[in-house]
Amino acid sequence: MDQMVLCNDNGAAGGDDSDPKSGGAGGGDDSEQKESTHSTLYGGTSLEYRTDAGATKYLVGTEQGTIISVERKAKKDGDSQKQIKLIYGDSAQSAKDEAFKHHGPIYSCSRNYFLQKQILTVGDWMARVWTEDVQTPIMSTRYESCYLTSGVWSPTRPGVFYVTKQNGELDVWDYYFKGQFQPAYTVKISEQSSLTDVKISLKSDGKYVGVGCHDGSVTILELCKSLYQPSNLNAEKQAMTQLFERETNREKTLQAQKLAARRAAKQAALKKNKQPKKKKNNDGKQEFNLSDFSNIQADFMKFIDANKPEKPVIRQPNPSNNDNDNMDDRNQEENQENNDVVGNQ
Repeated sequence: MDQMVLCNDNGAAGGDDSDPKSGGAGGGDDSEQKESTHSTLYGGTSLEYRTDAGATKYLVGTEQGTIISVERKAKKDGDSQKQIKLIYGDSAQSAKDEAFKHHGPIYSCSRNYFLQKQILTVGDWMARVWTEDVQTPIMSTRYESCYLTSGVWSPTRPGVFYVTKQNGELDVWDYYFKGQFQPAYTVKISEQSSLTDVKISLKSDGKYVGVGCHDGSVTILELCKSLYQPSNLNAEKQAMTQLFERETNREKTLQAQKLAARRAAKQAALKKNKQPKKKKNNDGKQEFNLSDFSNIQADFMKFIDANKPEKPVIRQPNPSNNDNDNMDDRNQEENQENNDVVGNQ
């Protein structure tokens, strides 16, 4: 039996050829993809394989909430060659945003029976719809109050899929008639145990649905005709194709804008680092520049002019005032002498 290690001890992913190939508009740079693939150990939780989608293609849901696309090529002599083609929802490849993947293990992977590129995954509190052309989900259901446990596309209608929940309920989503915001029908299967899996019988043209429960029981449901018999299969298939293409183009545009912004930021950082710096001497001091000295001198003179002290005011003596003062002194002396003479007589 052939075995495959999604990431071995040396950090090389896949088999003989371990380098992942970038695809779609949602991918990042090649260096980021190689670094992410070589440094992460992925644990598989679910598997999807369909011959009509490619005899050598496998889809593996991981504990990290991502999907790994694996291609296996058989060889006559020796083991088969296995290669990781793409990792959907990887944070390093999707602008480092955790919203592009499930917040927990992926419990179920299912390809659309009519549009093989469309993939349904169930994990955490929501179900997501992916396409092979983009590494990010193009559509998602609403957040539920409990964990989702399993999901599968309808084999007779391209716009219908079924989802089981931990609270014992089965949701039927109809994107063609009901829309993307709420399920078309919800039925309570178990009151005590959570649901674990859902399968649809292909032999009965999708009329019967089997639902597994955590307590080991299996419930068989018979669907109404509107859920397994399309009124116009070609019209529904065309409408769903247009819906998925529109969402795919929108997601490609958003991821291309994010990638262009990241590259512009990297180029700006490189230009900033390449700006010329002032040379330094061996002692670590900057070389003397005359222009710097002239600027320092000009600043110093401006400081001196702004803080220059005021000059003291010196009053000059008036000669006319001095003569008057001398005459007054003389008159006072003469008056004093006359008074003394009169007193002696």
